[in-house]
Amino acid sequence: MIRNAIILGIFFFAQALFADETVRLRTDIDLAVTAVIGTDVLSLNVENPSGAKPTDTAPAKLYLPMQNTPNQSHKFFITSTASVFNSVNLAHIASIPLRINTPATTQRYLYAAVKDTTNSNAYKVIKKYTDTTLSIGAESDVAFSFSPADICLRIPTECTSFLAAEDTKAIKTFTVYFFLSDQSAYGPTSTIVPTTAPLNNGIYFSMLMSNQVYEETELIIMINKVRIGDNRLILEYTTNLGSLDAVYAKSTRVFKHSSAPAIVNDPIKDYAGALTTKEYPYALNSELIVSDLANNSYVFLSVAFVDKFNFVTNLSDDITESPLDIEELLKKQGCFLLTAGFGEEHYVIQFFRNFRDATLSKSYLGKMFINFYYETAPKYALEIYHSPSLRFMIRSMAYVAYAVFNYYWLIFGFLALAILRILLRQKLHKN
Repeated sequence: MIRNAIILGIFFFAQALFADETVRLRTDIDLAVTAVIGTDVLSLNVENPSGAKPTDTAPAKLYLPMQNTPNQSHKFFITSTASVFNSVNLAHIASIPLRINTPATTQRYLYAAVKDTTNSNAYKVIKKYTDTTLSIGAESDVAFSFSPADICLRIPTECTSFLAAEDTKAIKTFTVYFFLSDQSAYGPTSTIVPTTAPLNNGIYFSMLMSNQVYEETELIIMINKVRIGDNRLILEYTTNLGSLDAVYAKSTRVFKHSSAPAIVNDPIKDYAGALTTKEYPYALNSELIVSDLANNSYVFLSVAFVDKFNFVTNLSDDITESPLDIEELLKKQGCFLLTAGFGEEHYVIQFFRNFRDATLSKSYLGKMFINFYYETAPKYALEIYHSPSLRFMIRSMAYVAYAVFNYYWLIFGFLALAILRILLRQKLHKN
Protein backbone atom coordinates (compact mmCIF):
# COMPACT_ATOMS: atom_id res chain seq x y z
CA MET A 1 0.00 0.00 0.00
CA ILE A 2 2.79 2.40 1.00
CA ARG A 3 4.74 1.36 -2.09
CA ASN A 4 1.79 2.20 -4.37
CA ALA A 5 1.34 5.55 -2.64
CA ILE A 6 5.02 6.37 -3.20
CA ILE A 7 4.78 5.43 -6.90
CA LEU A 8 1.62 7.52 -7.26
CA GLY A 9 3.30 10.46 -5.55
CA ILE A 10 6.32 10.22 -7.83
CA PHE A 11 4.00 10.10 -10.84
CA PHE A 12 2.12 13.25 -9.86
CA PHE A 13 5.37 15.01 -9.00
CA ALA A 14 6.74 14.19 -12.43
CA GLN A 15 3.52 15.39 -14.06
CA ALA A 16 3.76 18.70 -12.19
CA LEU A 17 7.41 18.98 -13.05
CA PHE A 18 7.21 18.40 -16.81
CA ALA A 19 3.56 18.86 -17.87
CA ASP A 20 3.93 22.47 -19.00
CA GLU A 21 7.47 22.21 -20.31
CA THR A 22 7.07 22.72 -24.06
CA VAL A 23 8.47 24.46 -27.11
CA ARG A 24 5.81 25.20 -29.71
CA LEU A 25 5.07 27.44 -32.65
CA ARG A 26 2.60 30.25 -32.19
CA THR A 27 -0.91 29.52 -33.43
CA ASP A 28 -2.25 33.07 -33.18
CA ILE A 29 -0.15 34.21 -36.16
CA ASP A 30 1.20 32.61 -39.33
CA LEU A 31 4.74 31.32 -39.14
CA ALA A 32 7.09 34.00 -40.48
CA VAL A 33 10.89 33.94 -40.35
CA THR A 34 12.96 37.08 -40.88
CA ALA A 35 16.63 37.10 -41.84
CA VAL A 36 19.23 39.78 -41.26
CA ILE A 37 22.20 39.56 -43.63
CA GLY A 38 24.48 42.55 -43.46
CA THR A 39 22.24 45.59 -43.85
CA ASP A 40 19.50 43.62 -45.61
CA VAL A 41 16.35 42.40 -43.88
CA LEU A 42 14.32 39.85 -45.81
CA SER A 43 11.51 37.36 -45.33
CA LEU A 44 12.36 33.70 -45.84
CA ASN A 45 9.98 31.16 -47.28
CA VAL A 46 8.56 28.74 -44.70
CA GLU A 47 6.09 25.85 -44.65
CA ASN A 48 4.37 24.47 -41.58
CA PRO A 49 2.23 21.35 -42.13
CA SER A 50 1.79 20.42 -38.47
CA GLY A 51 0.37 23.38 -36.57
CA ALA A 52 1.90 24.25 -33.21
CA LYS A 53 4.00 21.09 -32.89
CA PRO A 54 6.01 20.12 -35.98
CA THR A 55 7.30 16.57 -35.56
CA ASP A 56 10.31 14.73 -36.90
CA THR A 57 8.09 13.10 -39.55
CA ALA A 58 6.24 16.33 -40.42
CA PRO A 59 8.63 19.18 -39.61
CA ALA A 60 8.24 22.84 -40.43
CA LYS A 61 10.45 23.80 -43.38
CA LEU A 62 12.70 26.82 -43.75
CA TYR A 63 14.40 27.66 -47.07
CA LEU A 64 17.86 29.25 -46.76
CA PRO A 65 19.65 30.72 -49.83
CA MET A 66 23.39 30.16 -49.59
CA GLN A 67 26.42 31.91 -51.10
CA ASN A 68 29.45 30.63 -52.97
CA THR A 69 28.18 30.09 -56.48
CA PRO A 70 29.81 32.19 -59.24
CA ASN A 71 27.66 35.19 -60.27
CA GLN A 72 25.10 34.18 -57.68
CA SER A 73 24.10 37.74 -56.87
CA HIS A 74 22.81 38.03 -60.43
CA LYS A 75 20.37 35.22 -59.84
CA PHE A 76 18.90 36.20 -56.51
CA PHE A 77 15.44 37.69 -56.41
CA ILE A 78 16.34 40.33 -53.84
CA THR A 79 19.08 41.45 -56.29
CA SER A 80 21.58 42.22 -53.55
CA THR A 81 24.99 40.61 -53.25
CA ALA A 82 24.70 40.44 -49.46
CA SER A 83 21.27 38.85 -49.34
CA VAL A 84 22.38 35.23 -49.22
CA PHE A 85 23.76 33.35 -46.22
CA ASN A 86 27.43 32.55 -45.83
CA SER A 87 28.09 29.10 -44.37
CA VAL A 88 30.84 30.36 -42.04
CA ASN A 89 29.46 33.79 -41.08
CA LEU A 90 27.67 33.64 -37.72
CA ALA A 91 26.46 37.22 -38.17
CA HIS A 92 24.04 36.08 -40.89
CA ILE A 93 21.00 35.16 -38.79
CA ALA A 94 17.40 34.01 -39.12
CA SER A 95 14.90 34.60 -36.30
CA ILE A 96 12.40 31.82 -35.60
CA PRO A 97 9.37 32.75 -33.44
CA LEU A 98 8.73 30.19 -30.68
CA ARG A 99 6.22 29.90 -27.84
CA ILE A 100 7.78 28.61 -24.62
CA ASN A 101 6.01 27.08 -21.61
CA THR A 102 8.17 26.53 -18.54
CA PRO A 103 7.28 24.61 -15.34
CA ALA A 104 6.86 26.38 -12.01
CA THR A 105 9.98 24.77 -10.58
CA THR A 106 13.56 25.33 -11.70
CA GLN A 107 14.96 27.51 -14.47
CA ARG A 108 14.77 26.15 -18.02
CA TYR A 109 17.10 26.86 -20.96
CA LEU A 110 16.27 26.86 -24.67
CA TYR A 111 18.53 25.12 -27.18
CA ALA A 112 18.77 24.14 -30.83
CA ALA A 113 20.36 20.87 -31.94
CA VAL A 114 21.02 19.45 -35.40
CA LYS A 115 20.58 15.80 -36.34
CA ASP A 116 23.83 13.86 -36.43
CA THR A 117 24.34 12.47 -39.95
CA THR A 118 26.24 9.49 -38.53
CA ASN A 119 23.72 8.57 -35.81
CA SER A 120 20.00 8.49 -36.58
CA ASN A 121 18.97 9.06 -32.94
CA ALA A 122 21.52 11.63 -31.77
CA TYR A 123 21.37 15.40 -32.20
CA LYS A 124 24.33 17.76 -31.75
CA VAL A 125 23.63 20.94 -29.78
CA ILE A 126 24.43 23.96 -31.93
CA LYS A 127 23.20 26.97 -29.97
CA LYS A 128 21.72 28.17 -26.69
CA TYR A 129 19.13 30.94 -26.50
CA THR A 130 20.73 33.77 -24.53
CA ASP A 131 18.76 36.89 -25.52
CA THR A 132 16.73 36.83 -22.30
CA THR A 133 16.24 34.64 -19.24
CA LEU A 134 13.16 32.46 -19.64
CA SER A 135 10.45 33.13 -17.07
CA ILE A 136 9.69 30.34 -14.59
CA GLY A 137 6.19 28.86 -14.71
CA ALA A 138 5.03 31.08 -17.56
CA GLU A 139 4.23 31.17 -21.25
CA SER A 140 6.42 33.48 -23.30
CA ASP A 141 7.10 34.26 -26.95
CA VAL A 142 10.72 34.44 -28.04
CA ALA A 143 12.62 34.80 -31.31
CA PHE A 144 15.41 32.24 -31.53
CA SER A 145 18.20 33.74 -33.65
CA PHE A 146 20.34 31.14 -35.34
CA SER A 147 22.65 31.08 -38.33
CA PRO A 148 23.17 28.43 -41.02
CA ALA A 149 26.80 28.75 -39.97
CA ASP A 150 25.80 27.28 -36.57
CA ILE A 151 24.84 24.12 -38.43
CA CYS A 152 27.79 24.08 -40.83
CA LEU A 153 30.36 24.61 -38.10
CA ARG A 154 28.88 21.61 -36.21
CA ILE A 155 28.62 19.35 -39.29
CA PRO A 156 31.25 20.81 -41.65
CA THR A 157 31.44 17.80 -43.96
CA GLU A 158 27.83 18.39 -45.04
CA CYS A 159 28.47 22.02 -45.99
CA THR A 160 31.53 21.76 -48.23
CA SER A 161 29.45 22.69 -51.29
CA PHE A 162 28.82 26.10 -49.73
CA LEU A 163 32.49 26.97 -49.14
CA ALA A 164 34.02 29.81 -51.13
CA ALA A 165 36.64 27.54 -52.68
CA GLU A 166 33.99 25.22 -54.11
CA ASP A 167 32.11 25.56 -57.37
CA THR A 168 29.40 22.99 -56.62
CA LYS A 169 25.66 23.57 -56.69
CA ALA A 170 23.77 21.66 -54.02
CA ILE A 171 20.63 21.49 -51.91
CA LYS A 172 21.16 20.13 -48.40
CA THR A 173 18.56 19.33 -45.74
CA PHE A 174 19.28 19.47 -42.01
CA THR A 175 16.84 18.53 -39.22
CA VAL A 176 17.01 20.95 -36.29
CA TYR A 177 15.34 20.35 -32.93
CA PHE A 178 14.39 23.18 -30.54
CA PHE A 179 13.98 22.04 -26.94
CA LEU A 180 14.02 23.01 -23.26
CA SER A 181 16.36 21.62 -20.62
CA ASP A 182 17.21 22.25 -16.98
CA GLN A 183 20.88 21.92 -17.94
CA SER A 184 22.56 25.29 -18.42
CA ALA A 185 25.87 24.05 -19.80
CA TYR A 186 25.03 22.29 -23.08
CA GLY A 187 27.68 23.36 -25.57
CA PRO A 188 29.28 22.58 -28.94
CA THR A 189 30.38 19.12 -27.78
CA SER A 190 27.00 18.12 -26.28
CA THR A 191 24.79 15.47 -27.84
CA ILE A 192 21.16 14.72 -26.97
CA VAL A 193 18.42 12.25 -27.92
CA PRO A 194 15.13 14.16 -28.51
CA THR A 195 12.92 11.14 -27.92
CA THR A 196 14.20 10.69 -24.36
CA ALA A 197 12.38 12.43 -21.48
CA PRO A 198 12.60 15.14 -20.32
CA LEU A 199 14.05 16.49 -23.58
CA ASN A 200 11.09 15.32 -25.68
CA ASN A 201 9.36 18.67 -25.26
CA GLY A 202 10.38 20.40 -28.47
CA ILE A 203 9.65 20.85 -32.17
CA TYR A 204 11.42 20.01 -35.42
CA PHE A 205 12.46 22.10 -38.41
CA SER A 206 13.87 21.02 -41.75
CA MET A 207 16.46 23.60 -42.69
CA LEU A 208 16.96 23.42 -46.45
CA MET A 209 20.06 25.18 -47.76
CA SER A 210 20.67 25.82 -51.45
CA ASN A 211 23.15 27.60 -53.69
CA GLN A 212 21.55 26.02 -56.76
CA VAL A 213 21.08 28.89 -59.18
CA TYR A 214 19.80 28.47 -62.73
CA GLU A 215 21.98 28.79 -65.79
CA GLU A 216 20.97 30.21 -69.15
CA THR A 217 20.86 26.82 -70.88
CA GLU A 218 18.98 25.00 -68.13
CA LEU A 219 15.57 26.63 -68.31
CA ILE A 220 14.22 28.72 -71.18
CA ILE A 221 10.94 30.65 -70.99
CA MET A 222 9.33 31.93 -74.17
CA ILE A 223 6.52 34.47 -74.45
CA ASN A 224 4.61 33.15 -77.45
CA LYS A 225 1.79 35.65 -77.66
CA VAL A 226 0.69 38.98 -76.22
CA ARG A 227 -2.96 40.07 -76.23
CA ILE A 228 -3.88 43.69 -75.72
CA GLY A 229 -6.57 44.81 -73.28
CA ASP A 230 -7.81 47.91 -71.52
CA ASN A 231 -5.20 48.71 -68.80
CA ARG A 232 -3.80 45.21 -69.17
CA LEU A 233 -1.76 42.84 -71.29
CA ILE A 234 -2.23 39.08 -71.45
CA LEU A 235 0.94 37.02 -71.86
CA GLU A 236 0.96 33.43 -73.08
CA TYR A 237 4.23 31.64 -72.33
CA THR A 238 5.74 28.17 -72.52
CA THR A 239 8.96 26.70 -71.16
CA ASN A 240 11.14 23.64 -71.37
CA LEU A 241 11.28 21.45 -68.28
CA GLY A 242 14.79 22.59 -67.43
CA SER A 243 16.28 22.10 -63.98
CA LEU A 244 13.64 23.74 -61.77
CA ASP A 245 12.33 20.99 -59.51
CA ALA A 246 8.58 21.50 -58.94
CA VAL A 247 9.13 20.62 -55.26
CA TYR A 248 11.11 23.83 -54.85
CA ALA A 249 9.15 26.04 -57.27
CA LYS A 250 7.37 28.92 -55.59
CA SER A 251 5.83 31.24 -58.17
CA THR A 252 5.79 32.70 -61.64
CA ARG A 253 6.60 36.38 -61.80
CA VAL A 254 6.15 39.04 -64.44
CA PHE A 255 8.88 41.66 -64.33
CA LYS A 256 8.21 45.16 -65.58
CA HIS A 257 11.35 47.05 -66.56
CA SER A 258 11.83 50.73 -67.19
CA SER A 259 14.00 49.90 -70.21
CA ALA A 260 14.98 46.90 -72.29
CA PRO A 261 18.02 44.84 -71.20
CA ALA A 262 21.28 44.89 -73.08
CA ILE A 263 21.23 41.11 -73.47
CA VAL A 264 18.24 38.88 -74.16
CA ASN A 265 17.56 36.32 -71.40
CA ASP A 266 19.89 38.25 -69.11
CA PRO A 267 19.89 37.64 -65.34
CA ILE A 268 17.63 39.89 -63.31
CA LYS A 269 20.56 41.75 -61.74
CA ASP A 270 21.70 43.10 -65.10
CA TYR A 271 18.48 44.95 -65.90
CA ALA A 272 18.90 48.69 -65.64
CA GLY A 273 16.38 51.08 -64.16
CA ALA A 274 13.26 50.50 -62.11
CA LEU A 275 11.96 46.98 -61.67
CA THR A 276 8.54 45.96 -60.39
CA THR A 277 7.02 42.50 -60.22
CA LYS A 278 3.68 40.76 -60.03
CA GLU A 279 3.36 37.25 -58.56
CA TYR A 280 1.33 34.37 -60.03
CA PRO A 281 0.96 30.66 -59.18
CA TYR A 282 3.78 28.53 -60.59
CA ALA A 283 2.99 26.86 -63.91
CA LEU A 284 5.32 25.70 -66.69
CA ASN A 285 2.93 26.88 -69.40
CA SER A 286 0.24 29.42 -68.70
CA GLU A 287 -1.55 32.67 -69.47
CA LEU A 288 -0.82 35.68 -67.27
CA ILE A 289 -3.00 38.76 -67.01
CA VAL A 290 -0.84 41.78 -66.21
CA SER A 291 -3.26 44.44 -65.03
CA ASP A 292 -3.08 47.99 -63.64
CA LEU A 293 -1.00 49.17 -66.58
CA ALA A 294 -1.22 52.63 -68.11
CA ASN A 295 -3.04 52.73 -71.44
CA ASN A 296 -1.25 54.02 -74.53
CA SER A 297 2.13 53.63 -72.85
CA TYR A 298 4.63 50.99 -73.88
CA VAL A 299 6.08 48.70 -71.21
CA PHE A 300 8.88 46.14 -71.19
CA LEU A 301 7.72 42.84 -69.68
CA SER A 302 9.40 39.48 -69.13
CA VAL A 303 8.58 36.27 -67.26
CA ALA A 304 10.65 34.19 -64.84
CA PHE A 305 10.20 31.61 -62.09
CA VAL A 306 11.19 32.13 -58.46
CA ASP A 307 11.93 29.16 -56.22
CA LYS A 308 11.45 28.80 -52.47
CA PHE A 309 15.04 29.89 -51.85
CA ASN A 310 14.24 33.14 -53.71
CA PHE A 311 16.53 32.30 -56.60
CA VAL A 312 15.16 33.51 -59.91
CA THR A 313 15.61 31.85 -63.27
CA ASN A 314 16.87 33.80 -66.23
CA LEU A 315 14.13 35.98 -67.59
CA SER A 316 12.29 35.28 -70.81
CA ASP A 317 12.73 37.34 -73.92
CA ASP A 318 11.29 40.81 -73.37
CA ILE A 319 8.12 41.98 -75.05
CA THR A 320 7.29 45.61 -75.66
CA GLU A 321 3.60 46.46 -75.94
CA SER A 322 1.03 49.04 -74.92
CA PRO A 323 -2.44 48.51 -73.44
CA LEU A 324 -5.21 50.47 -75.18
CA ASP A 325 -8.18 52.49 -73.97
CA ILE A 326 -11.38 50.58 -74.60
CA GLU A 327 -12.31 53.09 -77.32
CA GLU A 328 -9.05 52.44 -79.17
CA LEU A 329 -9.39 48.72 -78.62
CA LEU A 330 -12.91 48.78 -80.08
CA LYS A 331 -11.62 50.56 -83.17
CA LYS A 332 -8.73 48.12 -83.57
CA GLN A 333 -10.77 44.96 -83.05
CA GLY A 334 -13.83 45.95 -85.03
CA CYS A 335 -16.09 43.37 -83.38
CA PHE A 336 -17.62 45.93 -81.03
CA LEU A 337 -19.97 43.84 -78.88
CA LEU A 338 -17.53 40.96 -78.42
CA THR A 339 -14.62 43.30 -77.71
CA ALA A 340 -16.74 45.12 -75.12
CA GLY A 341 -17.62 41.77 -73.54
CA PHE A 342 -14.07 40.44 -73.35
CA GLY A 343 -12.26 43.77 -72.93
CA GLU A 344 -9.19 42.38 -74.68
CA GLU A 345 -7.95 40.59 -77.76
CA HIS A 346 -9.33 37.05 -77.60
CA TYR A 347 -9.38 33.92 -79.73
CA VAL A 348 -13.21 33.89 -79.77
CA ILE A 349 -13.23 37.41 -81.23
CA GLN A 350 -10.65 36.38 -83.80
CA PHE A 351 -12.77 33.38 -84.77
CA PHE A 352 -15.87 35.49 -85.47
CA ARG A 353 -13.79 38.10 -87.29
CA ASN A 354 -12.51 35.35 -89.57
CA PHE A 355 -16.06 34.03 -89.95
CA ARG A 356 -17.19 37.52 -90.96
CA ASP A 357 -14.48 37.87 -93.59
CA ALA A 358 -14.58 34.31 -94.95
CA THR A 359 -18.32 33.58 -94.86
CA LEU A 360 -20.66 36.49 -94.13
CA SER A 361 -18.97 38.93 -96.51
CA LYS A 362 -19.41 36.46 -99.39
CA SER A 363 -23.22 36.58 -99.43
CA TYR A 364 -25.84 39.29 -99.90
CA LEU A 365 -27.59 38.55 -96.58
CA GLY A 366 -24.26 38.36 -94.82
CA LYS A 367 -23.27 41.79 -96.10
CA MET A 368 -26.61 43.21 -94.95
CA PHE A 369 -26.02 41.79 -91.47
CA ILE A 370 -22.49 43.24 -91.35
CA ASN A 371 -23.75 46.70 -92.36
CA PHE A 372 -26.54 46.58 -89.77
CA TYR A 373 -24.12 45.41 -87.08
CA TYR A 374 -21.61 48.22 -87.67
CA GLU A 375 -24.36 50.83 -87.75
CA THR A 376 -25.84 49.81 -84.39
CA ALA A 377 -23.21 47.94 -82.31
CA PRO A 378 -20.87 50.90 -81.60
CA LYS A 379 -23.71 52.72 -79.82
CA TYR A 380 -23.96 49.98 -77.18
CA ALA A 381 -20.33 48.86 -76.87
CA LEU A 382 -19.27 51.24 -74.09
CA GLU A 383 -22.47 50.62 -72.14
CA ILE A 384 -21.79 46.88 -72.29
CA TYR A 385 -18.14 47.33 -71.29
CA HIS A 386 -19.05 49.26 -68.14
CA SER A 387 -21.69 46.73 -67.06
CA PRO A 388 -20.25 43.50 -65.53
CA SER A 389 -23.55 41.65 -66.00
CA LEU A 390 -23.84 42.60 -69.69
CA ARG A 391 -20.19 41.68 -70.27
CA PHE A 392 -20.76 38.29 -68.67
CA MET A 393 -23.85 37.74 -70.83
CA ILE A 394 -21.95 38.65 -74.02
CA ARG A 395 -19.04 36.35 -73.14
CA SER A 396 -21.39 33.47 -72.29
CA MET A 397 -23.29 33.81 -75.56
CA ALA A 398 -20.02 34.09 -77.49
CA TYR A 399 -18.62 30.90 -75.94
CA VAL A 400 -21.85 29.02 -76.70
CA ALA A 401 -21.85 30.22 -80.31
CA TYR A 402 -18.16 29.37 -80.63
CA ALA A 403 -18.84 25.85 -79.36
CA VAL A 404 -21.78 25.40 -81.75
CA PHE A 405 -19.70 26.47 -84.75
CA ASN A 406 -16.65 24.43 -83.87
CA TYR A 407 -18.13 21.36 -82.19
CA TYR A 408 -21.50 21.03 -83.94
CA TRP A 409 -20.73 17.41 -84.80
CA LEU A 410 -20.27 16.63 -81.10
CA ILE A 411 -23.49 18.45 -80.19
CA PHE A 412 -25.43 16.68 -82.93
CA GLY A 413 -23.91 13.39 -81.77
CA PHE A 414 -25.20 13.93 -78.21
CA LEU A 415 -28.61 14.94 -79.56
CA ALA A 416 -28.73 11.83 -81.74
CA LEU A 417 -27.82 9.61 -78.80
CA ALA A 418 -30.46 11.29 -76.63
CA ILE A 419 -33.15 10.82 -79.29
CA LEU A 420 -32.10 7.22 -79.84
CA ARG A 421 -32.30 6.55 -76.10
CA ILE A 422 -35.81 8.04 -75.93
CA LEU A 423 -36.96 5.93 -78.89
CA LEU A 424 -35.52 2.76 -77.36
CA ARG A 425 -37.23 3.45 -74.02
CA GLN A 426 -40.55 4.05 -75.80
CA LYS A 427 -40.14 0.81 -77.70
CA LEU A 428 -39.38 -1.12 -74.50
CA HIS A 429 -42.48 0.34 -72.81
CA LYS A 430 -44.65 -0.73 -75.74
CA ASN A 431 -43.33 -4.27 -75.52
